[in-house]
Amino acid sequence: MSAAGDIDADNKLESAVAQDAEKSIYRKLVIRDSVLAGVILFGDIRGSNEIQNAISAGKDISPYRADLGKADFDFTLLK
Repeated sequence: MSAAGDIDADNKLESAVAQDAEKSIYRKLVIRDSVLAGVILFGDIRGSNEIQNAISAGKDISPYRADLGKADFDFTLLK
């Protein structure tokens, strides 16, 4: 499991969520003003370094917003 930033426990922000109960995978990427604000990764922590760097850098994720919730999203795009 990996978590960083604002995980938005109250669900007041936009988020991209992907989950697969059979594989015990849950991914929640929290978005505030077109910037990644937080993340929860459970099971599949692929991309955690790129995501945490994007959160720290305040990277604009607008070009990827529609695809962030997809299970096969290429997190290297966030570099």
